[in-house]
Amino acid sequence: MKRQYVGNVILELINKTGFMPAGNRSHSPYTGESPIVLEDRRPGSLTIIELVDGDAIDADYIAFLLENKRFRLLSFNFDGYVTLLQVFIFDSVPDNRKLEIIKNGQYDMYPGKRILSCYSVILERQEIQKLFNFPSPVARLDRILREGFRDRNVTADDIAKAVDKKIKNLSVEFRARKPRVTYVLIFINILVWFLLTVYSGISGIDYDILLILAGAKVNSRILAGEYWRLITPVFLHGDMIHLLLNSWSLYVAGSITERLYGHSAFAVIYFVSGLCGSIASLFFTPGAGVGASGAIFGLMGALIYFGFTKKDFFRRFFGHNIIIVLVLNLVYGFVMPGIDNSAHIGGLAGGFVAAALVKQAAKSISLGKKDND
Repeated sequence: MKRQYVGNVILELINKTGFMPAGNRSHSPYTGESPIVLEDRRPGSLTIIELVDGDAIDADYIAFLLENKRFRLLSFNFDGYVTLLQVFIFDSVPDNRKLEIIKNGQYDMYPGKRILSCYSVILERQEIQKLFNFPSPVARLDRILREGFRDRNVTADDIAKAVDKKIKNLSVEFRARKPRVTYVLIFINILVWFLLTVYSGISGIDYDILLILAGAKVNSRILAGEYWRLITPVFLHGDMIHLLLNSWSLYVAGSITERLYGHSAFAVIYFVSGLCGSIASLFFTPGAGVGASGAIFGLMGALIYFGFTKKDFFRRFFGHNIIIVLVLNLVYGFVMPGIDNSAHIGGLAGGFVAAALVKQAAKSISLGKKDND
């Protein structure tokens, strides 16, 4: 019964979370030996789960084990949060002394970013006890531990296949070594702003008027046939603060997007996103508009699409951060006046669709060769 439970939990952790066998990841942890160790290592955090056969050790050894774990946590050389979860598995109800030692042996040093938390699992009763009062440091762990009670025989081969699949999903071949197109776009944005600013000072023409003349999004002129104004606003910015914010956002989002998709595909995504943002703004925002933010939102749309194709990689290296940033920016756009959220939403949708199209094109007509320059 215990071996079946452990196998179920290991398989659920590998398939549904970021956990993998510690150490040699090509080796199945399903050996029947205790403890079985899995870890989820991400930038800034490391979470370790140890599945321990609670029946194989006495209360004094459990006390020694937990004391040793606390010492290891304090001396652990990792720049970030380290969480150690000890899951003690019992066939039947253990004596109260064991449970009391497990409960008292936990450790929470929040300023030191070190946490030791314990669960007890009683197979006979199909009961799980969370022996700490704060929220579980691992999302869905309670549910995964309950999934272990399923009547399913997991083999070492099942776990080995799950490990191989996870390794494949976590591996990504970057299609460009350096984000050259991103650098070029940032340079063009700065150059255009600089030239318009200098010309405004020399000629005495108001900068806002120059933006209109240079190609700002003006609905009446677009409808009159000046369709080039759907793309030129991407290179125009209202002032230095606007330019700096968009340049920084382009650098952050563009660097990773270009490396993932390659130079050519990135350029397509960027310009399609900018175009879609301008079209959405044409229909839903009556005022004039400039800025690269619609195209930048499109890059985030491309990253979200990438998350659908590489869920494990996306979850481990981006997590929910990009979603949070995206939602906060959209909310901010709705709350603050003067921000063209329709362009943001249009760019976001355009980037998602463009990413799907360039990925499909790369598969069908081999346009996606690796850019190593």
